[in-house]
Amino acid sequence: MKKANLSASVRDATRQAVRTIRQEKSIPAILYGKNIKNINLKIAEKNLTE
Repeated sequence: MKKANLSASVRDATRQAVRTIRQEKSIPAILYGKNIKNINLKIAEKNLTE
């Protein structure tokens, strides 16, 4: 697996916000895990492609 540095920003959880994120060429994401509160993020699509 390749090592990658991703930058993400916190986003709104509404459907309208998700549509706007997709129009901005970003990907909506959720960070979740044990003992942490879910965090809604957006990641720029260009950060995931080579």
